[in-house]
Amino acid sequence: MKSVIQYGKKSQQKQTKGTKRNSPFVSFVSFCSNSSLSVKFVIQLFCFLLLAATAAQAQFTFVVNPGNTTVTITGYTGDGVAVSIPAATNGMQVTGIGGDAFLDCEDLAGITIPGSVTNIGVGAFDQCAGLTNVSMTNGVISIGADAFEYCASLASITIPASVTNIGGQAFEACGSLAGVYFKGDAPAAISSAFLSDNKATIYYMPGATGWKSIYARRPTVPWKP
Repeated sequence: MKSVIQYGKKSQQKQTKGTKRNSPFVSFVSFCSNSSLSVKFVIQLFCFLLLAATAAQAQFTFVVNPGNTTVTITGYTGDGVAVSIPAATNGMQVTGIGGDAFLDCEDLAGITIPGSVTNIGVGAFDQCAGLTNVSMTNGVISIGADAFEYCASLASITIPASVTNIGGQAFEACGSLAGVYFKGDAPAAISSAFLSDNKATIYYMPGATGWKSIYARRPTVPWKP
């Protein structure tokens, strides 16, 4: 840090002698070295938040998929309440959330899944008892067996139109689940997908195909958002 500050001072001296104008970066460094305590605090806070964002991404573990261009998230070592899956990491697109990746993350309350993810693996969010919000962007194709099993606090979820398959017990024992909102045609689903979800009603968009009065043992009604 000392050398950076000295460089900033030298740049200031050169400028007063009519030499070449400093670059924006050098000017910023010079400003930092001569700024007030309050401004330095704001800058330090910015740097802290930047480092925190980098650290948050480092809390995911992953494996490289065949082809070496995409990755699957295999685990989460953080303790965040609201977590966003990155669309890419290490220059590779994130296309999957692996089996048991978030197993028993009891403090997890919200998860955002980007459009790059096409597959949610078996038991990916199993036993996330505090999970109340799941945001899935259009892009997810398959929701694996037991993916959201025993997510007892999940009251509603919206399934994007891109989903074509839902595995067995995918939402089993989600005791608070009252509304499942589908944006597209009826996906193929194992009949036990919503096992023991006695409060759940399935909502589907008018004009969508494949829907009947019962879907995976749960009643369906047209959704009018």
